[in-house]
Amino acid sequence: MVPEYPGCRRVFLSSPSCSASGAPLFAVGANDSSSASDALVRAHVSPAAAAILPVLRVLHEALGGVRSCSYTLLKSVRTANNAIKGPDLGPNTHAQSSRWDFSENLVPSRLPDLDAEVLRVMPCLTGRFGGNCVYAPTPEVSLFDLTLRLGETREHLYRDACLAVKQACEGGALRGVVRYCMKMSEENSAR
Repeated sequence: MVPEYPGCRRVFLSSPSCSASGAPLFAVGANDSSSASDALVRAHVSPAAAAILPVLRVLHEALGGVRSCSYTLLKSVRTANNAIKGPDLGPNTHAQSSRWDFSENLVPSRLPDLDAEVLRVMPCLTGRFGGNCVYAPTPEVSLFDLTLRLGETREHLYRDACLAVKQACEGGALRGVVRYCMKMSEENSAR
């Protein structure tokens, strides 16, 4: 329960609420216009969900629905000053010294919170969405790899998917949210 203060019309939480019965989730570019706009309290999805949901929404609507979606998230465990920030993936009884050795290993893990967030925003993907996270000893980087099976089969399905995302980024729902790049250049390089 959120107390009402004079002058406060809406409350936006910067992270998802703890339960499915909590504040409605919204993701910019995915359901920001339709997500319980009359709700007094709304919560934004996590950064990982915010990265994947807009693209999933565009492909789902433009290409006859997503029949299945698998993801791999490559996630950094190092900060800018090279400190390890990896999660404790073992039992709660493990001491700090017995955590996974993140400094030189790739450590796979599940992300049930990400799966739950995506399914709260796009319930049509129930039973069709899942994936893994791989923690890597790289500084401040993350990468999503999506594998989709779409509802339509066409001769040029890959081209049509690229064009749907490009059109949404340049003048549609994702304008200012997602940037579409055709090829690597100095302008879009990560240097």
